[in-house]
Amino acid sequence: MIAHILVVVDASGDRLLVDRASGMLPVVRAPPVSSGEVAELNRSAHQLLGNPVFALRCLQNDINPTTRKPRHQVHLLESVRPLEAASSSWRAVDCEQIKPFSITPHAAIFDPVQAMQRHAARRPWWQPGFAQASLGWLEQTAPAIGAGRVTAVEQLRCWEFAWLVRVTTEQGSWYLKCSPPPLDIEADIVERLAEIRPQNVPHLAARYRAGSGFLMPAYSGPLLSDCDRPAAWIDTAAEFARLQVSAIDATSDLVARGVPRRTSADLHAGIAELFGGQMNDMQRRAGIRDNEIETLRDALPRFSEMIGELDRLGVPLSIDHGDLWAPNVIIGADGPRFLDWSDASIGHPFFSMLPLLTADAITAPLERDPRLRTRMRQAYLEPWQRLLGTNSLLRAWKLARPLAALQLAASYCQRILPLVDTEHQVYRTLGWFLRLAIRYRH
Repeated sequence: MIAHILVVVDASGDRLLVDRASGMLPVVRAPPVSSGEVAELNRSAHQLLGNPVFALRCLQNDINPTTRKPRHQVHLLESVRPLEAASSSWRAVDCEQIKPFSITPHAAIFDPVQAMQRHAARRPWWQPGFAQASLGWLEQTAPAIGAGRVTAVEQLRCWEFAWLVRVTTEQGSWYLKCSPPPLDIEADIVERLAEIRPQNVPHLAARYRAGSGFLMPAYSGPLLSDCDRPAAWIDTAAEFARLQVSAIDATSDLVARGVPRRTSADLHAGIAELFGGQMNDMQRRAGIRDNEIETLRDALPRFSEMIGELDRLGVPLSIDHGDLWAPNVIIGADGPRFLDWSDASIGHPFFSMLPLLTADAITAPLERDPRLRTRMRQAYLEPWQRLLGTNSLLRAWKLARPLAALQLAASYCQRILPLVDTEHQVYRTLGWFLRLAIRYRH
């Protein structure tokens, strides 16, 4: 548990809540917010203040340099009701009345007004009023799509990469997700893939804010990460391959909609950029040791040869999910449905499978079937056999493993890490990808 200092503003962003007696900002003790999961923080703030709130932004995430864990966090929250509706222990004041103050026990000076203004235009939800506008849109849109009246809205996530709420209506449950550029391509991808294999992607119920946000049903069924049945994992691999094979003819259309195209030349360039001066700045945050960087640098000529060989095998470009972790797959009655396409690109399709096959979530089903990875590979490659021979597919699969790790690392550096403001733990994922490249380099 750590201290969370709350900057609770109204929709104008001009006024905030302070303790009526001391004039201090509200503070709650709760687990650290990680990966933007704010539901528990919001509930704690609601209980303290008597007003429901939505998180807009983490203004400060003070990290212990020794443990690399948060010591305290400061959050910008928007009150759903007027500030005057808070419990009697709190009063509303103009933001300008709040002066910089020291945060004990580390004596860090924090200026909330300056923090609110810093880079505020980079995410729509960093601006006060976003929550109020979103709730208003939901109340108008739900009846228009036949969902009935909105009865509850719970915020699940708020961080640099997305703003996500669960919406309960008279006719069911939904998710509203918003993403910033360059990740705001998800609605276009989902819309196009739904024309090809609608059973494998979310239904796009409505677009919000010119497509940077969209409403989708909350599907029933467990996440793949919670499923220890090997058959579900095997079916997921096969279905994703079928989706990719079916999407080959749609690649030009997806590129025209703004989905980035990543060729072998782009991978060469991404690796060169990754191991240029950029790595020196990222190495400490990513937790990569000097000897690991040296191993990767020594392997660069081999990686270059592998890119050329993979290119010559002729696997056609298709949709590469770019973020295919088990929590991004729902296992429903009609099979797997793939979520969170904001990191997707048009590239080598085999690159998609690396997170699914190597992350911790596969441990439980592996205990039930030690040959699960082999069976998943066979299931995934089967739909591709009408395009390439078995030997070529197996060779392409082997070559794709280290190159997928490097592609994911390069993509992180180009698209994800520039968005980081306070969630520095995502650098550790970069380190994980680079270690996979070392593991599979031979």
